[in-house]
Amino acid sequence: MRSAGIVILGIVLLSTGYSEAADRSSFRNRTKKGDVPHELKTDSGPEKIFTKNYGPKRSVPIFKEAFSVGLVLIEFPDTRMPSLQKIRNGVLKFGPMSISEYFKEYSQNTCWPMMFIVGEESFPKCVYKAPHPIGYYCEHDHWSNPIGYKAIAEGHQRAKELRSAAKKSAFSLFKRPPSSSGIRLKANNQPDVTCYGYAAKVVSPAAFKNIIRPHYNGLMKSYDKTKEAWDLYKPIIGWGDPLWPNSIPQIHVEGGGGTLCHELGHVLGAPDFYHAPEKHDGTPGQPCLSWAYGPTGPGYCRYIYNAFVSKQNYPSYTKSGTYTLYPRKTNPAGDKPIGCFIPSAHPHYMYYLEYVKGEKAPLGNPGRQGMLVHVINTTLGSPLLGAPDLCYTYRPNDPWFRSGGDLNKALLGQTTGRTSFTKTTDPASRLPNLMDGGVAIEQVQESSDSVSFKLTITPKPLNSSTYKYSLVPKIRLDDIIEILPTSMHAKSTVLFRGEPMKSDYGFCWATTKRPRISTSSMRTGAKNYFPLYHRDRYGARITGLRPGTKYYVRAYARNSYGISYSDEELTIQTLPLRPAPVSVPPLLQDNFSANWVIERSHGSAHDKTGDFVGSTAVTALLKLTAYYRKSLDPAKARAKGNIDYTRIHMNPSLNRPPARMKEFYAAMTECLRLASSNGMLKNTFKKDFDKHFMKAFKLRSSRISKIKPIENLSEASLEKLKPYIKESLINSNPILAVQDSVQLSPRGHGLSWVIIDGFKEGEFHLVYPRNKDRDFKRRTGWYPLKTLLIDVEEAKLIFVNPLA
Repeated sequence: MRSAGIVILGIVLLSTGYSEAADRSSFRNRTKKGDVPHELKTDSGPEKIFTKNYGPKRSVPIFKEAFSVGLVLIEFPDTRMPSLQKIRNGVLKFGPMSISEYFKEYSQNTCWPMMFIVGEESFPKCVYKAPHPIGYYCEHDHWSNPIGYKAIAEGHQRAKELRSAAKKSAFSLFKRPPSSSGIRLKANNQPDVTCYGYAAKVVSPAAFKNIIRPHYNGLMKSYDKTKEAWDLYKPIIGWGDPLWPNSIPQIHVEGGGGTLCHELGHVLGAPDFYHAPEKHDGTPGQPCLSWAYGPTGPGYCRYIYNAFVSKQNYPSYTKSGTYTLYPRKTNPAGDKPIGCFIPSAHPHYMYYLEYVKGEKAPLGNPGRQGMLVHVINTTLGSPLLGAPDLCYTYRPNDPWFRSGGDLNKALLGQTTGRTSFTKTTDPASRLPNLMDGGVAIEQVQESSDSVSFKLTITPKPLNSSTYKYSLVPKIRLDDIIEILPTSMHAKSTVLFRGEPMKSDYGFCWATTKRPRISTSSMRTGAKNYFPLYHRDRYGARITGLRPGTKYYVRAYARNSYGISYSDEELTIQTLPLRPAPVSVPPLLQDNFSANWVIERSHGSAHDKTGDFVGSTAVTALLKLTAYYRKSLDPAKARAKGNIDYTRIHMNPSLNRPPARMKEFYAAMTECLRLASSNGMLKNTFKKDFDKHFMKAFKLRSSRISKIKPIENLSEASLEKLKPYIKESLINSNPILAVQDSVQLSPRGHGLSWVIIDGFKEGEFHLVYPRNKDRDFKRRTGWYPLKTLLIDVEEAKLIFVNPLA
């Protein structure tokens, strides 16, 4: 063990503030055209479909019988195109079916694509050789793809130029297919649809070095310095890349048949139905994906969006009675009902029923049998807005329409033992806004080729005020745990996301009953509500409370229609400062550690020497920024004007829409700037580190008067400081530690940053920001405090005290 020095500092954290106030009284003054959460402004507006008149959007299919689809092949300098036979097997087939057979089955023989490769006779000459590596057309990433686009507009322009040049090149070799092929072209000798197939496997031949090396000029080497950084080149083709927008069919040539069916579904007019609500709720799941039936959603997509079946096939049942449905695969259907619509008690929702039986792969669900019940939001233009998504499949154990539950048990019928769908069954027949849907389905019975059921409809007309309030989000307060003198941990469940989507939700508290959101300050000057804008979690640690005080707590949720409060109200008593609590649970709650998005975007932070030093210091600052929801550098943050520290996402993911990630990336970039400019990314402490650091962060003396702002550490002084460390944690203030570790290998090392955020029974909870120590195999967990001194040349502690 080596001796270490320690510095105790107080960081002044100033709030950026949040001035929006809302009350139920504002409900009367808001309309559905009111404010929309900023991350949802790109969603399209309401469709012109309502449950009282839910006719098909399209009465005539876009194509009738055969339509031609030409495939243009693209190869990049760093990829190699497979053989012609592999392309045919990978793209022109989907499982055991050809693409044409797939669409014949799905469309009731209404229309099907006739595929051909443009310039096939001249293969491989017909393959367009792109002028840039594949990474040029993918998103920029400092570590694995620095040649990519940084702005989406730039990316779209790159992809547009690529497609234009590829199409021109391929069609210069094009020979009109013989009439015997059945392929019908337009008058200008062009196919009805042009799609693009590209080789995506990076092969990295020796000659490729000269292409990629200039883009990595001056960048750091890899972790162990045995490889150059460009050897790690692995560009990722994502759904958001301009290389793969849904509006233009573009696919990998290695196994892209299923994707081509999906993308051609968009050509035929169908929207996406598979999106999970994780994009807005932080909760992964499947609204209906496992029960999708063709491009690009549930079976009724054939009727309402593609016009592949008649009105008789999808009748509307508005009266109670006994009805019969036939399998949705029925081909041809004739006048048989293969699905039906049932109006609910709410004008935004309708039920949709269909029968699954005898389906064959890859179209449908082979081996499954039973009736599916869906609820459809008929007022939405985007499957990402509202609750549920555009189409939701009812399934057991998912009471709040969160796309969880057991999708494998969604089928009704004798074979599954579930023959009723009412207010009392699981799933219940209520609507996503928790209202009674006014529908009961009972006595589900299957025969050899159909399913029958008894339908009871009990409509309950809504008055204006009930209708409006039905669109406000709803929330439940679940529990309050880990109560400390100045903080508490509250948990909630969002029961209904609202229409439009909730703008924020969270908790409010007061020293009197029935707390409401208010801008009035308590004695501490803190606001009495804690918003959870980021939607990555449903619980949070609320700080700034008074010791030994009784609080009443409720959850709240709001959108542009108004605000609702939880029926539940919990009463808590914060702990007194004396006697002191014997333990403090971990205070930090986030998923920044070892998060691959952070690694991808910011894992290559480096100083001027070019040595890799990682993002430990950056992530440590980000953790504290997220915990206090305040800027570490308030003056500069306000000057930039684009960072809202209340909106930092706890679980950053590329699944989040770019607008939602804007604040996270802004905060991450700001923390990187602060860490770099203040010497936190250096390999060792600078001579004037303490003085420079205190000045940069406007440090003040600790509130603990017996401790100097800066104090060296030995084993003896560490023991002396333990009670003060505990005191800081009892006041819900984590402590930041920084170590200059022993250099164990020639590869070098950087300062190692650790956060202390809890204690119990002689151990302290040490948080390693990337969930691991740089030089040793320690991970976030419980350790003796002396762990900070092991194999360390020097160490410093920073007491994070948010002074007024």
